[in-house]
Amino acid sequence: MRLRCVLALALLLAGCTHTDWSRTGTGALGSSSDADPAAMPATNVSSRIDRDCRETAKARASDAELQGFDPAIQQSVLDKTYADCLSWSRRTQ
Repeated sequence: MRLRCVLALALLLAGCTHTDWSRTGTGALGSSSDADPAAMPATNVSSRIDRDCRETAKARASDAELQGFDPAIQQSVLDKTYADCLSWSRRTQ
């Protein structure tokens, strides 16, 4: 009985997202190469870290697009992932 409850809860929580379902549609990013790296904020980090963070951010935004999130959410994912990546890289240097 506990297993059934745990599985039911897991299925219910798996459907939870932060999307606005009334505004979902096709992605604004198209492919990961459509995101403009020049639009991302310039920083004083090494070029390798910057490149890795940009690639990671583009990949997460592409994931959001494939999951059907709207363009505003995709851009938010891109921006926040990039910022988080830079923040973590500074902590580990």
